[in-house]
Amino acid sequence: MNASSNMQEPSDRLSLIYVGVSKIYRGYLAIIAIALLILVPIMVFAPGSTSIMVLVKNVAFLQFLGLLIMLPVMYRYIYKGFASLAVADKRTYGIGKIGALGLLAINTMAIGEYLYIMVATSLKSLTLLLMIMISLVLGFTLNLLTMIALYRLGNEFIIDELKLGVIGLIIATLLIVIPNLITIYIGDIMGIFSIAGILHGLNNVRKIIRDRWRNL
Repeated sequence: MNASSNMQEPSDRLSLIYVGVSKIYRGYLAIIAIALLILVPIMVFAPGSTSIMVLVKNVAFLQFLGLLIMLPVMYRYIYKGFASLAVADKRTYGIGKIGALGLLAINTMAIGEYLYIMVATSLKSLTLLLMIMISLVLGFTLNLLTMIALYRLGNEFIIDELKLGVIGLIIATLLIVIPNLITIYIGDIMGIFSIAGILHGLNNVRKIIRDRWRNL
């Protein structure tokens, strides 16, 4: 094999992609489950909150707990999954590894932000606002890098639902951050369908690789 090439031998490359896709698939399923565990208590307790301050602090506490659980999951499945894809083909999928590593760092920083919100006596802080805005911008940018890698994966294996899911999730994320209830609801619904498309697409990648192995 040419030492200057970023590509592995075909069988090795398929194995690495299969391992990476399997980890990312499991990671997304786990993240969805954790997100639901956070959202359900918020929906239950939000109507009974005595004030906006109490509500924000309670949400921050639940997000804090969620991130403590989510970070090991992100490292074991999302980061290592994209890292496996990057080993298979650095030029095509290396961007996903960079994005996943950055998301680990951003979410680690977010733990500190939620702690600050939990102990703050006032939430009218310019520092807090800047921290949140920076986290949102960086988080979206880094997540976009992972989505580009998944789009390239869908393009390589000719899986339209994966590519459409990626595009839909990017649009949904943009809609959710717009301070408008209608766009937020639309973004939430679009996000659910987009994630379903991504998961279905990732599973199809695994099926295609298994079929190729049978024909080797």
